[in-house]
Amino acid sequence: MAGKATSSAVLRACADWVVLGGPEEPVPVPDTRMVGGWIRWRRKRAYLPLRVAARRIGLSAGTLGALETGRHALTQVETAVKIADGLGVSREELVIRAVWDFRRLEDQ
Repeated sequence: MAGKATSSAVLRACADWVVLGGPEEPVPVPDTRMVGGWIRWRRKRAYLPLRVAARRIGLSAGTLGALETGRHALTQVETAVKIADGLGVSREELVIRAVWDFRRLEDQ
């Protein structure tokens, strides 16, 4: 049928990323529902390898990786401020996201 779109948007979850787009060109979009995914996305947008970002922030690469993957919760405001400053993002937004995650985890 003329005029009818032949490709529909595809949404599928992949470990840390959600892929949006048609079958020709999927566009990776980070899964930022949790603060760790958002931190990882911001780090990757800044083209910072994990070890470089961790050094800049003042954390070990293992700790930053655990925060990004959700193995550790971001419960300390001081750590959130260090991460925000190290990545050049808004302190307020990162703290709000961390508090939102913490409350969501408490409700489960």
